[in-house]
Amino acid sequence: MIAGPLLLLLLSPIQPIHAAHQPIHEGVFQAAANDTLHLEALWPSRGLVRLFVSDRAGHALTPDRLQALHVRIIDGDHETAMHPGAGGETLEASISPEVAPPRTLMVVLTPPRRPDAHVSFAFDSFTGGQADQIVIPPTEIPHTRQAILDLLRLESRETQALLDGTSHRSVYLAVTRVRDLALALDAYVAVLPPATRTRAGTAIREAVRTSWLLHTSLDAGVPGQSLLGATMMREAIDEVLAAFGER
Repeated sequence: MIAGPLLLLLLSPIQPIHAAHQPIHEGVFQAAANDTLHLEALWPSRGLVRLFVSDRAGHALTPDRLQALHVRIIDGDHETAMHPGAGGETLEASISPEVAPPRTLMVVLTPPRRPDAHVSFAFDSFTGGQADQIVIPPTEIPHTRQAILDLLRLESRETQALLDGTSHRSVYLAVTRVRDLALALDAYVAVLPPATRTRAGTAIREAVRTSWLLHTSLDAGVPGQSLLGATMMREAIDEVLAAFGER
């Protein structure tokens, strides 16, 4: 005859194995929804975030359960819905390619008939893939001072479009072009009237300095600093144009 405690153990429902709290795709792991969901976020390259979702036993959610979650990702003031990736085994979202680690991204899940779950993922570097490189083509420098100034005037307008949020061009491209065009103007400072040479030289140095400040703020991923940097760079461009008698 089976003893009482052993009989109770045999008759008790078998509890599923709880998967370990650790990433298996080289990503960042977090538990959510009272530990009933296991999340692993990957940031494999610029502009792409991928999310693996499994149950407490480590079994990947089926595509229909993934879609029912209604997941979105928040980066600062930007919010983007996540959608099933290729094959339907993961969720993916496209974020700004200007954003890079180190950075914390917030994932918000809305499970059926449950309150929202907010989960933070801190990334020290790109994870789960080879980080893409932003390739900036070399700046073509015109052969005349006037042509260089004309391009800088366009860059001033483009920087304003970046500030307005109406530009679709990479900020890194704008930074590179402003820096290179400003440096190219240095060869023309000596032929300016003596009274304007100091102003022109100072304006060129400020344009180069602010372009690098904007570049640094982009790498750091701080939106407020990037906004300030873009404003300073536009003002520096306008001062270069004024120093060369273009405004």
